[in-house]
Amino acid sequence: MICPIKILSWAFKSRFIFTCKKLSHILCEEGRIINISSVAALTGGSFGPHYGASKAGLIGLTKSSARELAKYNISVNVIAPGPIASEMTDSLNDAVMKGIIGNTPLGRLGKKSEVGELVLQLANPKIGYLTGQTIVMDGDAICNNHIRFLLYTTSFYM
Repeated sequence: MICPIKILSWAFKSRFIFTCKKLSHILCEEGRIINISSVAALTGGSFGPHYGASKAGLIGLTKSSARELAKYNISVNVIAPGPIASEMTDSLNDAVMKGIIGNTPLGRLGKKSEVGELVLQLANPKIGYLTGQTIVMDGDAICNNHIRFLLYTTSFYM
């Protein structure tokens, strides 16, 4: 098993380095940086504190970068998906999945394609005034307060 501290370091540092390197190519023109975080950054989660912490760091990086890069007409936003049908959610047991879906007002997991569509919208050159935002895409699960308890307690069942 990989040490959680190494995961935290890699997950955040790799995105920071990528953002800095990408900037050297786009500083003279308008652009978009779209990061993908997680609702675990906002609520904690069932994949460990290192996961939530790295995703929270990405939100902070996004907000700071948005302020710094606005003068270059570069918008920086972050999407924080909730439970999305993926290899990650496939690792959860049936009871946990049933609880997550049951506490999501839409009654289902999100789809990768839905996150992809949002990325395409944020990349649209006609939407340049939106910057520094965390866009939560979770089927309204965060607003449904029960999910916070569920995400915290599922870490004990993994």
